[in-house]
Amino acid sequence: MSVPAIEQFNWKLPETSRDYIRLEQKVLANKSTAEESARYKAMKRDRNSVVFADRYITDYAEIQRVQFLSIKIAELQKYLRPINIG
Repeated sequence: MSVPAIEQFNWKLPETSRDYIRLEQKVLANKSTAEESARYKAMKRDRNSVVFADRYITDYAEIQRVQFLSIKIAELQKYLRPINIG
């Protein structure tokens, strides 16, 4: 049993995006060969991993920012006097 090598695609190149779209159209129209279908699935897997990795980094940075702000707010609240309403 052979395991295909995982190919990493450079998504910054317009040729890669064009190739992906071309393969996607062929696969969705059921006019692709087995090799084209396999390449499309590999490209889709790689593209999704890049997209989700970028989202994870963005979300992590946002979480760190919110944690930092909550720490600073807690520090400020130590110096504020309670306000009596009534």
